[in-house]
Amino acid sequence: LARVWNIISVSATITLTQPPEALALPGRSITLTCTVSGYDINNHHLSWIRQSKGKKLVFITSFRTGYTTYTADEFKGRVTPSTHGSTAQLRIDALKVEDTATYYCARYTMTEFGSVPAQYLVGGPAYIFDGFSSPLSMVTFSSSFEESWSQPNAL
Repeated sequence: LARVWNIISVSATITLTQPPEALALPGRSITLTCTVSGYDINNHHLSWIRQSKGKKLVFITSFRTGYTTYTADEFKGRVTPSTHGSTAQLRIDALKVEDTATYYCARYTMTEFGSVPAQYLVGGPAYIFDGFSSPLSMVTFSSSFEESWSQPNAL
């Protein structure tokens, strides 16, 4: 089953959905998806964040069609965010085993950047498989997500 995070608001139910997991080989590429409903994906920045097992959240990129894309330095040149219809995608190239993590998509209701908590958040694990053993560093999804994260100064 896909991972789903529902938020009930006065006007609509907003849902972000990601597949339960993704699997790829080092050196290859992977495309992660996040399907939204209950709002127009082009009216808000959608950010991608990841968390490796036992580590803090790491901002990857924030994207909105027609606006500036903000990407953390460590991911520049390796990630490409996009949207197609109601689905956001994150392509990661030149995968490393260290890319094994839980990847979250998050939507903002604010356009200001900085230390702003994500209002809607959903995530699923991506496993980078070395081809010889079982997937590395399996990460499970927790709906009791409480940790806040900050986007690097992008402006």
